[in-house]
Amino acid sequence: MSGLPFSTSRLNITSPPYYIDINKYDLDNFKFITAASRNHFEESKDLIASIEKIFPNKNIYYYDIGLDSGQIKEANN
Repeated sequence: MSGLPFSTSRLNITSPPYYIDINKYDLDNFKFITAASRNHFEESKDLIASIEKIFPNKNIYYYDIGLDSGQIKEANN
């Protein structure tokens, strides 16, 4: 199966449903990748907590695109 349709040209986000049905996709090979800068660190923590709750055995690749030193230390714990 192909990957999730993240291109807005393939997603119809202007009419219901406003979500992607992940049951249609092969999640065994799916990778969670995200990034954050210092002004979006708190939101990224919420995202990661949600992923860990729903997919406890999946790796999350997290890119630092401008975190401060305290946030980097917190992210590594």
